[in-house]
Amino acid sequence: SYTGIDVVRSDRATVTKDLMKQVLSYILRAPTQSDAREAVYATIEDTVTAIRNDETDNGFIARPRGMSKPPEQYWSPSNTPMPTYRGAKYANQQFEWEQMDGGSKPQLLYIEKVRSPEYSHTYTAETAEDGRAVDAVALEHPDRLPEGFKIDVDKMIEKVIEDPFGPILSPLNWSVAEALADTEQAGFADVM
Repeated sequence: SYTGIDVVRSDRATVTKDLMKQVLSYILRAPTQSDAREAVYATIEDTVTAIRNDETDNGFIARPRGMSKPPEQYWSPSNTPMPTYRGAKYANQQFEWEQMDGGSKPQLLYIEKVRSPEYSHTYTAETAEDGRAVDAVALEHPDRLPEGFKIDVDKMIEKVIEDPFGPILSPLNWSVAEALADTEQAGFADVM
């Protein structure tokens, strides 16, 4: 059972939950710590490579978050709402198929750039994000994100892999950064 561990949290991306199960299994079941480290690092690297190479769908990497009220009600004139709420407001305004309300559980995608002329490149709101470049979109169906939205892959990897895995790997003196650098170091060592 995974009770009490991030793998059961409803606000975790599918990629985080799937990877967490694999990582915990390697840590708990590998014959040696060295074997576990090798398997964990390879799995993290493979997952990050798949995300970077656009081999995963948006629903796999998007972060869900529940809303107890309509997204338009998460605001104050001087503050910028959290990414999920401003992204849900944007989606409600821009996509006719997205009409989220209280009780919705949109899935967040960080956006690097809006390239499509069909959709606004900036937020329109009565809050501090008004006029700022779109940096987040939250959709109930993230795989319906239209062409022309460039996902901020580095930010997604940070939020769905680096941040949740830090507390798991840190007590072992391992890190996601080390996992991603490990293959480059191994390749260099082989040449020496």
